[in-house]
Amino acid sequence: MRDASFHTHPDYPRPPLVQQASQKDNGLKFHSHYIGVRNRDGRYPGFTNDGDLDDNQQEELMLEEFDQHSPMNWVVTRSFTQAVGADPKWKTVRNFMEEQTDDHLKHPVKYPMSFRAVLHTTEAWIKTDQFKEGHSLVGNVVVNHDEGGRGMKVDEDKIQMAQTEGDEFIQSSLRGRSTKHEDMYTRKSNTSTIRTVNQTTSPNADSVCSDPAQRLLDAIKKDREQIDSLQNYDGKGQSPVASADFPTRIDEADQFTEDNWIARSQDLIRNAGKLPMNAEPKLDKLFGAGLVTPNALHYVRNHGAVPHLLWDTHKLSVLWGQTKDFSMDSLKQDFHPINIPVVFACDGNRRKELNMILRSKGFDWGPAAVSCAYWKGALLRDVLLKAQGSEAYPREGGPRLWVHFEGAETLPQGKYGTSIPLDHVMDPTNDVLLAYEMNDALLPPDHGFPLRVIIPGHVGGRLVKWLSKIWVSDKESDNWYHLNDNRVLPPFIKDGDSDAAKAYFQHPDSACYEQNLNSVIAKPGLNEQVPLKDIAAKATYRVQGYAYNGGGQEIQRVEISLDGDRNWQFCVRQFPKNALRHDKKFWSWVHWYADVDTVRLLGTKGIAVRAFNVNKNTQPENPNWNLTGMMNNCWYTVKPQIQTESSTCEAVISFLHPTGQGIGSSGWMQNSCENQIKETKNQPPEPAKKFSIEEIQKGNNEKQAYIVIKERVYDVTKLLDIHPGGKRALLSQAGKLDPVTTDEFESIHNDSAKKWSQSYLVGGLDDIAKKYLEDQKKKGKEPEDDTLAIRKHSWTEVEFTDRKELSKDTRQYTFKVPDVSKKLGLQTGQHLQIGYHFLDSLVFRSYTPTRPIYLDPETGTFDLVVKTYFPQLINTPPNLGGTISNILDCLRKGQRVEVKGPTGDMLYQGDCKFKIDGQGYMFEYIYLICGGSGITPAYQLIRHVLEQAKTLPKPLPKLCLVYSNTTENDILLRGDLEDLAMYNSGQFKLILALSKPPAGWTDKPGHEAGRVSEAMLRKYDFTTPPKVALLCGPEKMIKDTVIPALKNMGYDEKDMFGF
Repeated sequence: MRDASFHTHPDYPRPPLVQQASQKDNGLKFHSHYIGVRNRDGRYPGFTNDGDLDDNQQEELMLEEFDQHSPMNWVVTRSFTQAVGADPKWKTVRNFMEEQTDDHLKHPVKYPMSFRAVLHTTEAWIKTDQFKEGHSLVGNVVVNHDEGGRGMKVDEDKIQMAQTEGDEFIQSSLRGRSTKHEDMYTRKSNTSTIRTVNQTTSPNADSVCSDPAQRLLDAIKKDREQIDSLQNYDGKGQSPVASADFPTRIDEADQFTEDNWIARSQDLIRNAGKLPMNAEPKLDKLFGAGLVTPNALHYVRNHGAVPHLLWDTHKLSVLWGQTKDFSMDSLKQDFHPINIPVVFACDGNRRKELNMILRSKGFDWGPAAVSCAYWKGALLRDVLLKAQGSEAYPREGGPRLWVHFEGAETLPQGKYGTSIPLDHVMDPTNDVLLAYEMNDALLPPDHGFPLRVIIPGHVGGRLVKWLSKIWVSDKESDNWYHLNDNRVLPPFIKDGDSDAAKAYFQHPDSACYEQNLNSVIAKPGLNEQVPLKDIAAKATYRVQGYAYNGGGQEIQRVEISLDGDRNWQFCVRQFPKNALRHDKKFWSWVHWYADVDTVRLLGTKGIAVRAFNVNKNTQPENPNWNLTGMMNNCWYTVKPQIQTESSTCEAVISFLHPTGQGIGSSGWMQNSCENQIKETKNQPPEPAKKFSIEEIQKGNNEKQAYIVIKERVYDVTKLLDIHPGGKRALLSQAGKLDPVTTDEFESIHNDSAKKWSQSYLVGGLDDIAKKYLEDQKKKGKEPEDDTLAIRKHSWTEVEFTDRKELSKDTRQYTFKVPDVSKKLGLQTGQHLQIGYHFLDSLVFRSYTPTRPIYLDPETGTFDLVVKTYFPQLINTPPNLGGTISNILDCLRKGQRVEVKGPTGDMLYQGDCKFKIDGQGYMFEYIYLICGGSGITPAYQLIRHVLEQAKTLPKPLPKLCLVYSNTTENDILLRGDLEDLAMYNSGQFKLILALSKPPAGWTDKPGHEAGRVSEAMLRKYDFTTPPKVALLCGPEKMIKDTVIPALKNMGYDEKDMFGF
């Protein structure tokens, strides 16, 4: 069962994926188990994982080479280079596994939760690129050297293309390439906050007065109580959400990216495709979490792939007069730490509202690109003084000095960097931190592990993550990202390519440093409903939200209006504990609330909020559009509408926010006419050429790559090597009919990119392909089953516990799931995907567990039987062997791999019944044809059928297995299979075929000599319908022999399926 992720599949005749209408009468329809056609799981059903071999050798050839050149001590020493005397410069995956240190397992206190090991190479480098002249692995990035070997060769085409796409697209596309803390007013998002007089929302809440004047007085008193309770915080406290749950699973959206090793919360909404990660939590989740945001819900803004850094090897280089390097242990142990709550936002927070007016250069952010967490670390001031060898900072006058910060990530325009004035850093009341903890846990990878600079009161873009260098100079930063990101241009500059735009980007006053004043309504939530029957004159509704400011300034007042600015209602502020620093600094946000008469919701056209700072300034009523779409802080308005609730037919008030979050819009703002005109112009006319699903699926490799966007087909084969996001970003969507492809393209590409892409347009979709794409949109992503130990759409880390050698190249591996009390959820016909992390992708293959099967007790463990395709280093060029099979063979007890599943939509339900993609089938005679490691899914089915037969009056279905191998020692599960055949001879017939049989092999019944042939298959075929052939074996055997033979024997496509 080969996955297609890293294998270019040769062209050969394939059955159509969607049958014509005339064929539907016999029950056949599109399904995911057509032999040799890549399915939705990325596999080629019917083919075993010999696809690990780039030259497509069949298993018999592999074993012949193994017999000739591999003494058994290879398995013991696992040092193939020494064993065969091959050129030691060639590295196999086994070499990388031997070098793996597993520091995060040996020293877990130095790593964040759910940290993963990564092989610092790529599968492509191991298999092919290391043999290319001048190609090497440099640091964390595979690069091509110039002829003189002096460094990286710049791809001018890629840089030119990137510059046409705008800075935001570059940052988004290019890659080097617990218990929740809840306060008293937390609400569930799907319920309204209705409060009646003298009825409180919690035992500690105060009653709500019905008299508006008295209600105002009470609110002022409560607000004053909040202020009076504030005390200067010494920075020595703890985060109230330190025990919050951490994400442990890896989303399948990340499996083909450089971020494949990072566990992330499913509550984050991705706004800009898969990589880099740019995501915000759902607004109701963010607000409901309380005044301190758990790490898992903190918004994420990355410009590229997250670097895989280690605590013990990471160094911070500081230059101020002299250079001094600090280890992470030194920063943690040698400096007094402070731990303070800090709110910061992406300066693109609420950009989607501006994009509805006129598309800016940036992707959409909703109202939740802001978070408040505790950050712990050393004061940067102290570190700079120690680096300089000083004890004080007596500077008065002189030239203006700047502190520069640079991260470790690799980006298309170099490292990410910025600068701020030195005097700001050296002022101890500004609390500029070198943070290594977030909410009392080591920084998550997305938030800068192991080190990030925290500059309270500043926008998130200045808080450099994965911090590796700091220096002081008399010049402001000339880093590309400092000059081209986090800038606001005047609204009259609308053309990003104009001379005025280029000049203003370089102007120092366009830079965003301190956060601006902002506020948002969180309750009522988007699409929240209040039944009209619940509205009474004496009922109140609690409007709630957040507000924040920059520079340490206090939010002095928050107000809401329900009548369009004529009258404003005072709101009660709520501060986090430890909000006050240095008598006057407020680094955190506030939450606020106001209780309003529910009947007022009927007459209002909208609820608006505004906040005031210490200078008594407030937010603007209307948005100020700008080219970068940054620093939007106009009034946030929620509008009610009366509608009928679909399930109960009750009249309700439903609330709309300005925009929804994520792709698309479900708010009250409408896409402007100017945007619609541009979108119409950018949508190319549909070409005459119409592509079928089969034609599109063939374009899934580097030789032919088709991408489908908005029902248009683009041939991006020539784009692969110059695409700013790298070829993997394209190949991950090549050959697919998936609405996600369009969503991701739209989210990160600007108008220039969309126009430029039209040069690759080659056709449209035929009617069947259009219908299939529309069905995929409606179907969406199926929900995960939280009761199971593993997930179908996310990766779970499992522990390797045991290995048993079954033959010279085959092992049985045992793995333990994290929660042994939960079931695996594996049904007969399903398999698991096993993966390991590389620099550029999670490499995985599909395997069928041999335990548990059917009635086997579930113990929180499972077994896999895997054939190892060893490297053959004496070949020219060397054959580097199977990637995952060699990784498994090198595992040490306690090491981890990733697992996803169960997958597979061909399920045996017992009593001759199969369900394939949800459609039922009945087969009384099952012809199983397998080769090599392809026996495991057949073994699973055989066990189920024969175990269940013991309880049925009639022994059905009948089974016949033709199992092909090279030698007698290669027969997997032989003892089990022969026992099953012997004790169930009336129902199960076993045929063992060997291409290299020993003497006297055919003297025994059921033993055949030679490779599988049509004559052999005819000899054992069933003659009575309804029958089916289920196949799994080496591609050459299945494609060249078995399928043609079965067709000659009368089988057609509806009678053949691949495991």
